[in-house]
Parts: sequence; structure tokens; C-alpha cells
Amino acid sequence: MHVASLVASSLIALSGIARATDDVRTPSVATELAQTRLLIVAPDAWVDALNSFAQSKRSLPWIASCEVVSLKSLCQGHAGDEAEQLKRGLFSRWNRVEPANTSAHDFDAVLLVGDTEVMPIRFMMLDRATTPAFDVAFYPCDLYFADLTDESGAFDDWNARVDGHHARYIGEVHGESAKDGPIDADGCQLVPEISIGRWPVSTLDELNGVIAKAIAHDRATLTSRSKDAAARKVELVACGGWIDNAARIEGVARSMEPAFAVQRMFYSDTDASRHPDPTRVIEALAQGRALILHTGHGQPHGWEHGLQAKDLARTSGQKSLAVLLSIGCSTAEVSAQPPYTAYLDADGVSHVGTNSGEIFSAPPPPPACRQSAQFGATSLGEASVRMPDGGAIAYIGCVTGSQPCAHTLLDGFAEFVGAHPTTSIGAAWKFALTRYVRVEHLATLKPTSDWYPPSVYFQPMKFVLLGDPSVVLR
Repeated sequence: MHVASLVASSLIALSGIARATDDVRTPSVATELAQTRLLIVAPDAWVDALNSFAQSKRSLPWIASCEVVSLKSLCQGHAGDEAEQLKRGLFSRWNRVEPANTSAHDFDAVLLVGDTEVMPIRFMMLDRATTPAFDVAFYPCDLYFADLTDESGAFDDWNARVDGHHARYIGEVHGESAKDGPIDADGCQLVPEISIGRWPVSTLDELNGVIAKAIAHDRATLTSRSKDAAARKVELVACGGWIDNAARIEGVARSMEPAFAVQRMFYSDTDASRHPDPTRVIEALAQGRALILHTGHGQPHGWEHGLQAKDLARTSGQKSLAVLLSIGCSTAEVSAQPPYTAYLDADGVSHVGTNSGEIFSAPPPPPACRQSAQFGATSLGEASVRMPDGGAIAYIGCVTGSQPCAHTLLDGFAEFVGAHPTTSIGAAWKFALTRYVRVEHLATLKPTSDWYPPSVYFQPMKFVLLGDPSVVLR
């Protein structure tokens, strides 16, 4: 795996109202309350449990509408496997417009309720140069559900190439092994029309715990806003890595400092008392940080020199919780990584994976869009959102190895939040993904002798938002 957990170690804390930036192209700070149309998709057996949550959401001033729909009813009548049926169902509903406002879509944000055992996920494909895997790798990708249309506005199934085994490979990215064709082998634009979040729960008890935590957080956010809207606080934390990008992090801070009180915790800081460590990050959470941004080495169990999954229990008792965003490696693992790890293929056949000695002499069969618990994975991101008390209200992170270009995603998220302080995290993440496509010139990327260009292209495909995308920052 190409490990590129990133950059300089810093704690950045911001409070106040931010200004717009040239990149956001907003003439002034958008202080009006942006409203979200939220659609919640859940297994049939969980719909009743979510109705009270939806009712609570509809009482919030930043929610324009909130509806719960069962996965079965949304998929019904649509072609493809369950992941494609879900995407087609979303596209069909999204295309419905209000009679009185033909520019308004049925929803702009979706909360998928369930981890990859109970809620489908799409696995995209990279032609990663690994001989035992027949130069094929699959990674979980929720961006598939957010990028609904092609350039013409028609449904995009992310499957432009349908010859041979390619018909079963969705969202193909080439350029690491195959050098004679386009990187975007399936013609994916990667520009999301909607924001997608996922609650990584697998049981009704886990769901009920997350619902209670989410309602308490929303109420705490509403109370703090109603007391003094001008005193909203947004705080960012970032931690260290294998290359020093302190200057880039400092640039992000300076762009927000005219409107935010910025604190820093750099591993390169001459003051060792401000160096990041798990205790200081936990203290930041306990002090009510609204947003924590991490740059640096990452593993499924946590941030190197920063937050660790084993320390999350120390965050219990908090009602108003942080949104965490990491551009380090693997801190948001959500499922198997075929064909390296054990997985269930789309034909129902189990594989032990190349990590356990399996050799593929032909293109590996694609993964099923649901992976049972034996093929699952967990991570800091999942644990922080799933825990019923404390942790995080949402987590944005990478399901596998991350590269330095992921900093462009962090930049876009921070810029949008700075320009739109009342925004939802889903809207900010949607902007970050859209901006990435432009800033990293994905439309003109071509294979080279190096492995890096395809990695730049599929970087946003391997990030997930775990949590309710309609959550707003205090």
C-alpha cells in the first residue's frame, strides 16, 4: 500500500465568524442559516427507530426537511446489484422537484444507516501493481452514491467500460499498471451532486445509542447558537507526519485568522509543551472543540502522536461533540480491502486474500457490495462515531493509504467552513470534493512511468464521511 500519511503536526483552534476566500468565490461571508434537505436510508427493521430521530431533526432551524425511507423500497424496481439499485433509487428521488420550485431537488444530503454488513457500499477498482492480485485492488467508496450524474445530467453508473471482466468492475482507475489508456477508465467525473454520510452501526442497540448521542448533540448545538450566534466557535486540530508541511498548515491558519482565534500544536514547534500527544488531543475534545483536523501518519487504531481509539473512552460525558477530519492513512477503514484481505465476492464465494497466500491467475472477482462481519474492519473513525457516549459526532477520513494530495481536500473543507460558518459538514465536504477535481486537474491527468498520477485521481474516492452530513458546526 502506498503509505503517505501526511505532514506537519499542529493543533489549530478557531473561533468567531470567518471571511470568504477567493477560492470559494463568495463575495462576503455567508452568515445566513443554510438549510439541509436530509434523506435517511435504513434497513426496513430500523425505520421505526429512526422516525423519532427524523422528527427531532425537523425541529432544527438548519433542517428544511427530513424523511426516512427503507432501503428495500428505495431499491425496488431498479436494475443492477444492490449498490447500483440504491444509487438508482437515490437518483430517481433526487430528480423529483417541488412543483412550486422546479430548481429544488427532493434532497441534498443522505444519511446511510448501517455499516457494510447491512448497508451496501461500492468497491471501486485500481490497477495497482501487485502480481499475486493480478494487478487489481478494490477499495470501499461512498463517493459512488454522491456522484449521481454524468456531464449531461443523466444517471452515471460508473461503468463506461463493459468489455470482458471490466463489465463487473465499477469505478475503474488505471495508470499504475496499464499505461496505454486513460486513468479514468470508467469515465467517472467524481463531482458529487449530493452529500453522503454513513452511520457505521450493525445492530439495533448500536443504532439506538448513536441516535441518542446525535439528538443530544443537536440540542446542545441549538442551545449554544440561541444564546449568542455571534460567538460560534470552530476549532481545528492537526498532528504530525513524515514530511513537514508546517508552512501549508500555517497558510490555512493565516487565511482564517482575521476571523478566528487560531491555536497551533506543531510537532516542529520549539515549545515542546505545544507538541501534539494523545493527552492534549483528548483535552481539546473535552474543552468543546467543534472541528478537529488531522494531518500526519495514521493507522486504523489512531493518529500517530495524537488521538488513539483506546483513548476515546476518556471523552465520555460530552453532549456537544467534535467533527474529526484526518488526511492520514487508514483511520477510517470500514470494510475489507480485496483481494489482499479476506473477502466475499459478488458470486458469494469467500476468499482468504493475497495477504494469506491466495494467488489470482486471472482478474479477481469483484467484492459483494455487502461484507459480513468476518470480512469487516474497524477503525478510529468507526469507533468514534459508533460509541454511544463521547467520541465524535462525525468523522471524515481515508479507508486506506493516503497521499500528500489529500491536503487539497482538507484545504477545501476548511475554506468552505470559513466562508460559510452556518454550513453543514456535508455541504463543506461536497465542496472539498468538487474543488479537488478542479485544483488537481483530474480531467487532464495522464499515466506516467510513476504510480502517483492514478493515486491523485482516485484520492477522493477512498475518503468517507462517517456521520450525519446535516450536522452543523457551532
